Amino acid sequence: MAIVHGAKATHTFIDTIQNGAKKYDFVEIQACSGGCIGGGGQPVNRQIDANILRQLRRNALFERGDNDQVLLSCDNPQIQSIYENFLGEPLSPKAKELLHTNH
Repeated sequence: MAIVHGAKATHTFIDTIQNGAKKYDFVEIQACSGGCIGGGGQPVNRQIDANILRQLRRNALFERGDNDQVLLSCDNPQIQSIYENFLGEPLSPKAKELLHTNH
């Protein structure tokens, strides 16, 4: 698995794959330098410089990742309760109807 962010790193990474130096089964490429912390879907704040805001968001995500007890959604007691009491099991007809999309 590989995660690549930023245009320059992406170009270098693609060269590495094309020349056969590395092989990956899964690759996530994020166009934004530092990842897509300030990407689409994020609230816009015009009162704080965008670079400062990205750094604040990045710091918060890393801090949260270091301190959270539950890191996987399948281990979240609230999600487990929703499945147990409402959806049944993963990929049940109700779960597919309410949680899955086709594009």
